[in-house]
Amino acid sequence: MQNIEYKIFTGSDQDIIKRLKTLGAKYAYGIYQKDTYFNYGGGRLKLREVKNKTAELILYTRSDDKRSRFSDYTIVPLAKKNKSIVLNLLKNLFGKKAEVVKKRNLWLLEHTRVHLDEVRGLGKFLELETMMQNINQKTARKEHENIKKILNLSKFKPIPSSYCDLIMSNK
Repeated sequence: MQNIEYKIFTGSDQDIIKRLKTLGAKYAYGIYQKDTYFNYGGGRLKLREVKNKTAELILYTRSDDKRSRFSDYTIVPLAKKNKSIVLNLLKNLFGKKAEVVKKRNLWLLEHTRVHLDEVRGLGKFLELETMMQNINQKTARKEHENIKKILNLSKFKPIPSSYCDLIMSNK
């Protein structure tokens, strides 16, 4: 699967939430996530746990670019009973790189997912993900850039790194 991603440090969500409501974005949910990243050389590999609910293995590749960038990803849902087995297997195979714990509030706008994240030890961020399912690259790019403009995201500093990389650089 593929999407277009963009990440910024916000410090606060209030203005963005007001703009999202004005645009007619739909608040989907708030969840707590823990992502365990592994020392995998073929992209970024993480096991995501959603508090007392689900787990999934996520592999993705993308450039570390401050601009919006394409991301290719694969998500494999895990049965709850297999989560700890897979976690231990990956730790033994690759070694644990870092853990990212965050509260994520998800807003939906057209084909775009707006994540308002509060990441432990890092602060508040916004991640835009324009999903490229059922739309072509040109249409996705146009929607993505339009949402960035309407939300006035150019006033924020873009972040090229993953949360894992940011946590690793703070050590």
